[in-house]
Amino acid sequence: MIHLFDIQNGKIVPTKHCEAMETLQVIKRNYPQDYLKIYLYFFYMSCYDSSENPYFNIEEIDKENLIMKQIKGTFLTDNEDIREGLKFVQKLYETPMVRAYLSMKVFIDKWSHLVYNANLSTGKEGNAQELFSMISKFDSIKVPYQGVLKDLLAEQKGNARGNAHVPYDQK
Repeated sequence: MIHLFDIQNGKIVPTKHCEAMETLQVIKRNYPQDYLKIYLYFFYMSCYDSSENPYFNIEEIDKENLIMKQIKGTFLTDNEDIREGLKFVQKLYETPMVRAYLSMKVFIDKWSHLVYNANLSTGKEGNAQELFSMISKFDSIKVPYQGVLKDLLAEQKGNARGNAHVPYDQK
């Protein structure tokens, strides 16, 4: 996992890399009162290390609103600088495993909402058989998801062969 930010005593601490990246410097220059909260927003929206990000398991559709409420963010996330900054940070954190995980996570979230919100009906025009079939095939979704999640968590931990620890700047 890349290391742009540290969280210490509930506050975000930008690393040396933030000073070297123009996109993050734009945020710091243009939002001098809010840039640390904006960086915190970027971190929580982009980090896929479950031990570092308490919002890891939140549905992607709900994540932004929850984070903004919890950090008491008053900045506008649809501002061009902030949108571009978030895209940039997400790109830095993105790996093929992150993309695979997100695809499967969003699919399972949508699938679970579909099943949860379905009005069960029986009879000739009913959906009971279809819902039962969907539920009975859940393992065919769950098993690959669990594999991708396991691989993602291992990747984010940055474990080397033999479970040796890799320093953050070598991940």
